[in-house]
Amino acid sequence: MRRSWKLRALALFLFPATALLHAGVINSGSLSLTHFQILASGGTVTLMSPVTATTFAQALDSLGALDQNFDSADNAAIAVSALTTLANVSASASGLNWTASVSGGINIPGLDAFASATAEANLSGFFLVGGIGPVDIQFSATLDDNQSESTDSSGVSASNEVAFTLDLDNGDQPLFLDNILPLDVPDLSKSQSFSGTLTNDDLLAPGLYQYNLNLDYEPKGMDSHVPEPSTILLAIAGVAMLLAMRPTAPRRILGCSQAGNSTRRPACTSIARVITIRRRAVSYRGIGRNM
Repeated sequence: MRRSWKLRALALFLFPATALLHAGVINSGSLSLTHFQILASGGTVTLMSPVTATTFAQALDSLGALDQNFDSADNAAIAVSALTTLANVSASASGLNWTASVSGGINIPGLDAFASATAEANLSGFFLVGGIGPVDIQFSATLDDNQSESTDSSGVSASNEVAFTLDLDNGDQPLFLDNILPLDVPDLSKSQSFSGTLTNDDLLAPGLYQYNLNLDYEPKGMDSHVPEPSTILLAIAGVAMLLAMRPTAPRRILGCSQAGNSTRRPACTSIARVITIRRRAVSYRGIGRNM
């Protein structure tokens, strides 16, 4: 009995363990703008008010879920997020101190499914360049980028991309960053990060310019429901234990048919002796009556 309940407990433990071992696709990342500056050499530059902050977040998956949110405000701090069963993202931006961030991730726990998301944070406004002739304008942006992703043995693919751009209305793009982290094989993990300041100079004629700072984060993931080999082995072991514990029919001992079993021999011998004694008693009674 003791061994029976121990085997049963182990078998019941193996079945949920098979689901826990199948992690699927995990994808996460973030990009933050912590400092932005525009300086002039040989002239002047003035950042104008207002600074418009815009945020957008969208998450969707093949289970049929879709969530998206948008917000915009002048000289204010705003934030939005989007969430589904398999994906989540968030975006924030502040027109008060020229900071912004995007982040999120995807988690597909062993399903035959696909998920993707998009997070965007934007700061836009105007700056005035003063001086005589072309003025050397220095742009700088301090960024922090972290990306990681992993797949198990049934993971199909994962992709993680963060991008930052500074665009001017004259067509120039003084600052640019685009980090892509692809993962197209199963049972693998990758990660990368960046922390530093992007700088660049641009010669601009005196006048009014519009700028547009944009942060973008786009994670994707696809998984299959095919289990890992180790998961299959655990499932087979659990089934084997349950089959080994199924009840068996009791053995018959009539006529000492189980005499081959050493544990049954004493019982069979005792029954045979009782039958013999009873027969002798009947015989003695019959003899007594005849006399």
